[in-house]
Amino acid sequence: SYNTSEQINQGFEIMVNAPPIRIKDWRWSVSANVAYNQNVLTKYRSPRGSVFGDIYVGYPQGKLFGGKSLGIDPETGIYTFQLRDDADPDANPSSAYNYIFYLGTTNYPWTGGASTSLSWRGLSLSVSTAFSIGALVSDEIGPPSSASSIERRTTNYFYNNRYDIYAAHNNRVSDAAYRWTPDNPVTDGYPRLIDAHGESLGLETLSVMSDIHYGIYYHKTNYWKISSLTLAYSLPERLCRRVAASSCGLSFTANNLFIITNYKGLNPETPGAVYPMSRSFSFGLTLGF
Repeated sequence: SYNTSEQINQGFEIMVNAPPIRIKDWRWSVSANVAYNQNVLTKYRSPRGSVFGDIYVGYPQGKLFGGKSLGIDPETGIYTFQLRDDADPDANPSSAYNYIFYLGTTNYPWTGGASTSLSWRGLSLSVSTAFSIGALVSDEIGPPSSASSIERRTTNYFYNNRYDIYAAHNNRVSDAAYRWTPDNPVTDGYPRLIDAHGESLGLETLSVMSDIHYGIYYHKTNYWKISSLTLAYSLPERLCRRVAASSCGLSFTANNLFIITNYKGLNPETPGAVYPMSRSFSFGLTLGF
């Protein structure tokens, strides 16, 4: 065995189970929970002698480093980034180390949910909800084709799919239509399109900025969803006895009913997905003998 790391986890969880409220034939119950968790890696020693992936001492699991975009240069149509206060003036002015920041974590620090059930005689309604707050989630959808899939001489280098003319019409969000062009030099939309195999544009600075572009794809994300809703009805015993059953009932269940979120993609639970999370509906019949 080989112990490679040490980590500190801190957090709390609050759970509430309210006593059922009974008024004549009515019964209502509610339960809820909220949890907060953060972790910091305090020690990491790789068997290979290097740090890689999402693991870095002093930062949480799922840490994200990237650049802080200042928008698009109206003259060139490419992204610009905030310069670090401690940037090395003697280094290459386009070095990623002069622009890279700790942006946050891709794990949700706040999670929780609530469930409630309301019944009246043989009729009952149950609803379950869930929420997550504060993670950085990517809204980028990977294109099925790109400039790298074409075996031709490369004349223009870039490290962001948003520039790629070969990916511009594949699985793009509607926001991609708001894009920089020479006739429409917007600074708050998508950057110019570049043909990696076309005529040279002289934008060599793009080739040394790959590490800082990750931050463009990620946004602080929150969501609240209704996970499931069930409506059930237990038929009177006299009706059940007609089919030689001691009990019987009908039910309707809906899963992934809807979600409220600031996420720009299809679903924050499946970032980068091309298809939305399925919404399912089912009907049930139960018989007891």
